[in-house]
Amino acid sequence: MNNRVTDNSGSDSNQQVKNSDLESKTIYQEKLEKNNNNSNKKLIYSLFIFLILILVGVVFILPNFINQANQQNEINPTEELNNLEIDRSSQSTSKPIAQALISELLVKIEDLKTNGVLFWGGDSWLNAMELYEMGDQSYTSGAFDDAVKYYRQTMDLLVDLEITIPQVLTETLMLASNAFEKGDQEAAIKQYEIALTIDGSNQDTRKGYQRSLKLDKVIEYIRLGKEFASQSNWPKAIEAYENAILIDPDYQEALSGFEFSNASYLEQQFQDLLSKGYSFMSEADFENANLSFQDAKTIYPQSLDVLQAIEVLELNQRLEKISLIQKEATIATTNEMWDLAKVLYEEILALDPNIIEIKKNLQTVNERINLVSNLTLFISSIDKLNDDELYNQAITTLNKAQGVQNKGPKLEQQINDLNRVLKFASIPLDTIFMSDGMTQITIYKLAQLGSFYEKTVSLRPGTYTAIGTRPGYRDVILKFRVEKAGQQFMIQCKEMI
Repeated sequence: MNNRVTDNSGSDSNQQVKNSDLESKTIYQEKLEKNNNNSNKKLIYSLFIFLILILVGVVFILPNFINQANQQNEINPTEELNNLEIDRSSQSTSKPIAQALISELLVKIEDLKTNGVLFWGGDSWLNAMELYEMGDQSYTSGAFDDAVKYYRQTMDLLVDLEITIPQVLTETLMLASNAFEKGDQEAAIKQYEIALTIDGSNQDTRKGYQRSLKLDKVIEYIRLGKEFASQSNWPKAIEAYENAILIDPDYQEALSGFEFSNASYLEQQFQDLLSKGYSFMSEADFENANLSFQDAKTIYPQSLDVLQAIEVLELNQRLEKISLIQKEATIATTNEMWDLAKVLYEEILALDPNIIEIKKNLQTVNERINLVSNLTLFISSIDKLNDDELYNQAITTLNKAQGVQNKGPKLEQQINDLNRVLKFASIPLDTIFMSDGMTQITIYKLAQLGSFYEKTVSLRPGTYTAIGTRPGYRDVILKFRVEKAGQQFMIQCKEMI
């Protein structure tokens, strides 16, 4: 309201000045007219006009200038009031922003504390907390714009700290690992504790921390292991390193010390076993020699020394075994036990395939096995020897058997038996066939007899097949065996189709 009154006053003053100017101009014109009428009084009138102008300037122009200055002075407080109102409006808008930032900052600060920022935040964390405190002070005093500014700066620093968490964790773990490798238990524990505050769920970090807690015991066992190793007391050294590994299965120095001690102890055992093996072999105690060499091989499976020792042992065992088997094979051959002899000779060749004498013996045995098999076949095939081809094969087998040197009693018996069978199979026997005179009769693979009522045919002993056929009747087949003279067989088709 005051602003408006001030503005109207200024306007009225201006209007009065304008009216005064119009009035002054009218008087001036009147005086000019008088001067024109009184030319003799020009000087007086000129002076009078000059004075009038000064008077007008003093009375009207100067107050107008003063009013304009006053008007400017009256406008400035109004602007200041407006600015004050704008500032209050701005502060009112910034307050909820500041409140929102406070909420976000509280969460962010708590998260960073959970991640151990107090241990690793350093100056960045202190600066952030200082800005945060300044923001709180501004907020308390009602300077919300300043509070927002400080809170935002605080947030920027906290975000930067949050971004560096993975890097800080990596660097902390590296410091912890380096301290651990150097055997600095205190430094390792400290760094791992910091890492755990950053990420307590990290399994590698938890494992490293647990290992650091037991580092002093591990180092002590390693010291003992080195001392025993320097004395070549490998079992004790191994025991010490094993105790260290039981505490920390991943400690490299313990692992390498155990590996070296174990390798040295194994080498010692290996050499002792080789010496014992050769000693047993020199006494022909192949069983114990083999046990010693096999134990040595268990230690170093690819060692050329143990492989050579086993090869020499196998050669000696092989030669002895071959000698024993060969004696058994000779006995089997003498007794005409050809199948057993074959197995024995093959067993020898499996041990040493390069023995020429054994190869020849096996060939002879195979020939005798084949000859015996054929003799047995023909002797048991008396009913089939009526076949000329088979009969001729039997003759050939008999001749081959008779040509064998050192036949042996079993072969002699088989020769006699086959000779008897062949003599019987070579003599034809009169066989009588009877029919109805209308059936056509054929002896398979031998002859067509035609139709008849009775016919006598000479046939060698054996089994035959006869076929009878007659138009309009079902064929008949007769299988018969000729074993003596005068046998009679009836063949005729009776069943009509």
